[in-house]
Amino acid sequence: MSRQERSRALILAIWIPQWPLQRLLLKRPDLQNQPVVIYQKTSRGPCVLVCSDRLVRWGVSLGMPVAEALALGRRQQSQDRRSTRREKEPLHLEPHNPVEDRKSLVRLAQWCHRFSPIVGLEEETFPETLLLDVTGMDLFAGSEDAFITQVGEQFRTRGIFARLGWGPTLGNAWALAHYSSDCAETEIEDLPVEALRLPVKTQQIL
Repeated sequence: MSRQERSRALILAIWIPQWPLQRLLLKRPDLQNQPVVIYQKTSRGPCVLVCSDRLVRWGVSLGMPVAEALALGRRQQSQDRRSTRREKEPLHLEPHNPVEDRKSLVRLAQWCHRFSPIVGLEEETFPETLLLDVTGMDLFAGSEDAFITQVGEQFRTRGIFARLGWGPTLGNAWALAHYSSDCAETEIEDLPVEALRLPVKTQQIL
């Protein structure tokens, strides 16, 4: 590999899907086997912001009124005669705490300084993605793939599910982390239009 190839810019995006839920479960491991709904207040009343996978399988969707989510949960539990006592526990409702979500993500970004001196958060109302400039850091691990693998393993050790994407620009890395099934092989042009992070109306036109 030439010196030019070694010094090329490399941005690593670390997307932590459903960060409010993951943060809660890290803080409250007793909720790991319980259906959980994190809700936010809207003009229509409290609505689902994020929920556990079991509730998604039961038909609960994002933006659904909490009352409707509770009804679906009760109906499913009453129909499932094979459920254990623990599975029949009522839904745990948790109000969304965006301030604590951001604080915890900032602390995680500080922890990520072991991988890069430059770490930031995506510019979103509710950020879930960390962005690292890891240019040249792969030299310490022997290769890009080895370095990325080490980062992923560190997150798994902390009990955090994360999707990683990397490329020469922030947009490229973010798109691969969010929309690629195999970030190491997927070409950016093969990704859906949503990966461009354009306004919804523009996406619909495209």
